[in-house]
Amino acid sequence: MAAKVEAEAGVPPKASSSRDLIWEAFTKVTADTNLGAWLNSEYGDPLKMKSALDRVVYSRPFTDDERMPPVIGLEPVATLNDFCVGLDQLDFSQSAKHGFFPHMATVTPHFRNILYRGFDPYREPLSVRFVSQGDRSIPDFSIKYVDGFTKGLICQSIAALCDKLEFTEEDLDADDLAPLLRSLRFFKAKYTHMEHEEKHFYEALRLGQETAEKQAPSALDFVGIFNQAIQATMKENPRVSQLIALNTCIADYNKDVKIKRWRVDTLKRKIIGNMLKVPEESIRILAEHYDLHRHSSSGPVPAKNCHSTVCVVLRTHTRVIIV
Repeated sequence: MAAKVEAEAGVPPKASSSRDLIWEAFTKVTADTNLGAWLNSEYGDPLKMKSALDRVVYSRPFTDDERMPPVIGLEPVATLNDFCVGLDQLDFSQSAKHGFFPHMATVTPHFRNILYRGFDPYREPLSVRFVSQGDRSIPDFSIKYVDGFTKGLICQSIAALCDKLEFTEEDLDADDLAPLLRSLRFFKAKYTHMEHEEKHFYEALRLGQETAEKQAPSALDFVGIFNQAIQATMKENPRVSQLIALNTCIADYNKDVKIKRWRVDTLKRKIIGNMLKVPEESIRILAEHYDLHRHSSSGPVPAKNCHSTVCVVLRTHTRVIIV
């Protein structure tokens, strides 16, 4: 397999492990795009993605100790704290959480860590939400995230890259790779029932700020989450303006936040409100900027062709959003 890939690249073959080849492929496909964007461009067809996961992940032989637990089959009607979801049940589209893919500055170190150190599906359960189908069914790739999108996207992408590299069954069953692939089959998860859809988005923001291993949410996370909350609010009250809906959502979010620095204050409110109005192209530029630079320290780094409001976000981001 290694010789084939390297021969196509025009370089002399050398010994590489399957994980090395996956890492090389990851760095190549993400050189100028987000991992989530690549995955959706190559495997956005649910049937193609399902076929790749079946071949790469679910066809791997396992021992009794590695037997996969049952995954959730019906949408829960109440809070459920301990269940499993399958890799093929998780949404990987841009709308899987709040309208943006995880930033590459966060994805890259986590991807390498999972690829080379392995994945524990029981550690840090995903927090998920369900989009009702009317009959409680859970179609493939329909479960959305409150928290954990980065982890789910990485695991699906590892499988997709194995498929893209055309690994043979022998490659996939090798001792170097098979244990990792078997570990990707499922995730522990939890679901908190909410009477109002926007509450899921407030929970996503709260979890993003409380989880110590992560960066705090970026400006895009704030605007994405509140944009989704606004849409949910306006769905229930169509006559409400966007500004009133935003103020309502922020007040609703703040009343449940106990730590003052995590609340949306006047300056954060102004940034969110302004960013809801800027051109889509400028939001794309900011997303690309955060792919290149950790947002908590990206303020001094200039962004090209940037809308004035977005430039203000970059200059003030560390002070306004992080602290």
